[in-house]
Amino acid sequence: MGLIQQAYTLSQAIEQYGKSAELWRPSKGQYGSPGVPKKVTDLQGLFHTSNSYLNVTIQEAGKLSDSKQPMFLIMHSEYPKKSDTLKISGHTFKVNTVDDVGMLGVCMDLSLTEVDSA
Repeated sequence: MGLIQQAYTLSQAIEQYGKSAELWRPSKGQYGSPGVPKKVTDLQGLFHTSNSYLNVTIQEAGKLSDSKQPMFLIMHSEYPKKSDTLKISGHTFKVNTVDDVGMLGVCMDLSLTEVDSA
């Protein structure tokens, strides 16, 4: 399957099964102090989880546990940046990393950390 077909198939999946999200960015006040966050844009993407890392504690050295990392897959965009805030279905997430999947410029996977749930 060609790159154009893959991009089209992904865009159709996001359109049909995706969730809406709001992207917010922290602003700076007059003297560099934290200001009021500003809404950057609305995004549509696929929310999923990934078993991307293991937790190992010193106290429980013999016990390994994997943690599910929340992720949000979107079509390629210039908007998302590290430390932005993403609001999805009443949950608030902080963007940890922005990954251009395969470095093809087709889609991006946002690694998230949950900050607050409503």
